[in-house]
Amino acid sequence: MKVIHILLLTTVLGTVSVADARAQADLETTVSHLQFRSIGPARMGGRIADLAVVEAKPQVFYVGTASGGVWKTVNHGTSWTPLFDDQPTGSIGDVTVHQANPNLIWVGTGEPQNRQSSPWGDGVYKSTDAGNTWTHMGLDETKHIARILIHPRDPDIVYVAAVGDLWGPNEERGVYRTRDGGQTWENILFIDEHTGAIDMGMDPGDPNTIFAAMYQRRRTGWGFNGGGPGSGLYRSTDAGENWIELTEGLPEGDKGRIGIDVFRQDGNVVYALVEADARRAGGVAEDAAAAAELRAVACSVPLTAVTPGRRCPTRTRGRCTIPKCALIRVTLTASMCSEARSWCQMMPGGHFGATVLHKSMSITTHYGSTLTILIILF
Repeated sequence: MKVIHILLLTTVLGTVSVADARAQADLETTVSHLQFRSIGPARMGGRIADLAVVEAKPQVFYVGTASGGVWKTVNHGTSWTPLFDDQPTGSIGDVTVHQANPNLIWVGTGEPQNRQSSPWGDGVYKSTDAGNTWTHMGLDETKHIARILIHPRDPDIVYVAAVGDLWGPNEERGVYRTRDGGQTWENILFIDEHTGAIDMGMDPGDPNTIFAAMYQRRRTGWGFNGGGPGSGLYRSTDAGENWIELTEGLPEGDKGRIGIDVFRQDGNVVYALVEADARRAGGVAEDAAAAAELRAVACSVPLTAVTPGRRCPTRTRGRCTIPKCALIRVTLTASMCSEARSWCQMMPGGHFGATVLHKSMSITTHYGSTLTILIILF
């Protein structure tokens, strides 16, 4: 009987093994006829980060994209050739062509925008054959590069504006300079680990005169803070050896993002686009003062008293008094909001968002022709 059982078991196992092999073969045959296809995203390049034109041949120009690498056209944009597909990153912050030798191109990786979806890069790249091949030239940890300047008469001298990490502090930010074509770098303008360089401009008539816009920023999972005491506009007249901050005629107080450009025909004409408002360096007391000013605006608005720490319910009519926790609904213009921006932190992108300042105030904003703000005071 034992022998019979063993023979039966062997027969069953052999049958199962053959069935499994046949099923595996059928599966491989079926899968072999399948092909992968792209299902999105539809716009592969994302945002356009920069544009660099060969001025002697304006039909030739380069485009850097937020997530799609570098592209080149030689026919005014009728057709395009991707140049950066073989590189380890596709996020571009800046593309710069040396006009005296258009075969020399520098690319800074990591788009400098402030979005949650902004990819980071791994430094700077150089091409000496009009983008056909690339060499990585360092500055790996700068994360996001906003601008590159090449000395018009000495291509070995290059300046890089590194914004730095969007999501946290790092020291690899500020203005960098190389004098040997990218073999070595020195940080010639550094404010702090929270502030990077967002833009630069060079006087074409005097390349030793350089302007640098510094930008303090930080994105978190729940919001964005663009601006602070680190932001400012700086100038060097000795090729970056020394810098002075420019303040005369510029807005007072904390600043945000700054754009800078120098008029080519006259280096004394400089344009700066400055994000700023009347914020003061403050704390809980000043925020409370700003809220007190709003109470006068909100006097005609119904209020609801609730228990601290609980969600404010649907508001009902009441008198113009501020209990320990109150819900105020008031519509402000953008200018009114900017005057008290130390507490009225506007969220980007036109979405609803919330932030907590000094653990005493929660604000929800909505973009539109006016700003509708819900303020919960505890």
